[in-house]
This record gives sequence, structure tokens and C-alpha cells, in this order.
Amino acid sequence: LSFVEAAIFLVSAGVLALLFTRAEAKEYELPGGDGTVILAAGVWAALLLFWRVFDRPDVGGEASTVGVQWGFFVAFVAAGGLAAAGWRLRQHERERRERKPEPPARQEPDSTADATPDRLF
Repeated sequence: LSFVEAAIFLVSAGVLALLFTRAEAKEYELPGGDGTVILAAGVWAALLLFWRVFDRPDVGGEASTVGVQWGFFVAFVAAGGLAAAGWRLRQHERERRERKPEPPARQEPDSTADATPDRLF
């Protein structure tokens, strides 16, 4: 493993950890928001994959081949999809921030809800 593979693994683990903690309803603030972090992770992974095209590892022997295979294209499309998802999430967060939340409507207490029945049957 080289720096590129390790960095892509850390990016994917970080995004999965972020999504898992959000699914568990953990509340914490990220600089720029979740969308910005996911967008940056997708762009960083795409740049690392693009770098790997030009900086192939030196592998010797008859049975070893290093080249651009289908896995590269699938990984590059996945990194682009991650960046696109981050962009959409970022846009959604901006729209939500721009809308000012309305104050909650005042509800009158329901007097019949607290009353217990005299008989069960």
C-alpha cells in the first residue's frame, strides 16, 4: 500500500463514520457543515485517483501488472458521485439556513386527554 491507497481508505472510513454517527442522531458541528466535508472528501479522493494514473507503483515480475483497469473508472465515478452528493447536501443545508424557522404554533391543552374513564367496559 502506498500513500494514495491509505489516504483513499481513510477518506472512505471518515465519510462512513460521519454518516453512521448522523444516522445515530449524534449532534455535533462540523466546519462548513456535513455537505462541505463530504464534497471535500469526494474531490480529494478524485484527485488522489487521478494522481495514481500518472504515478504508478514500481512492480516487477511476470505476473504483476499495473495499469488503468476498470476498477480505476469505477472508483473515479464513485468519487465523483460522493462529491456530487456532498454538493447537493451543501445546497440543501444552505436552503434550510436561509429559511427562517417559524415559531411553533401555540397549542391549547386538551382537557379530555387527561380525564380518566369512570368505567373500563
